[in-house]
Amino acid sequence: MITQSLQRMMKVAAVTLPLISFGAQSALADIRDFTVVNSSGLVITHLYVSPTIDPNWGPDILGVDVLPPGESTDIVFPDAEPGVCNYDIKVTGEGDTTSELTNVDLCTVTTVTFN
Repeated sequence: MITQSLQRMMKVAAVTLPLISFGAQSALADIRDFTVVNSSGLVITHLYVSPTIDPNWGPDILGVDVLPPGESTDIVFPDAEPGVCNYDIKVTGEGDTTSELTNVDLCTVTTVTFN
């Protein structure tokens, strides 16, 4: 039989452990990390992100993966340049359809949606 004191400690642990875990995860995240949402009717086959000041696109972030309509994926910046917030984002879909968003402030934007 569990005492009331033990039950209370278990409830406190159940509430605080997820908060501790969330806090540790947030501390490691880059402020520019964001979520891409595919609200278009096409499969996104390529995704490129580069600083606005860079005229060249970096590598395809999706690699061999694709982003189906209605799906989303998280973009993580493991080695981003400190202090750079404005980025251009380009996606390519089936049939070589492309869409670009320019000068996106990823220090304040957390979700980017392509329609």
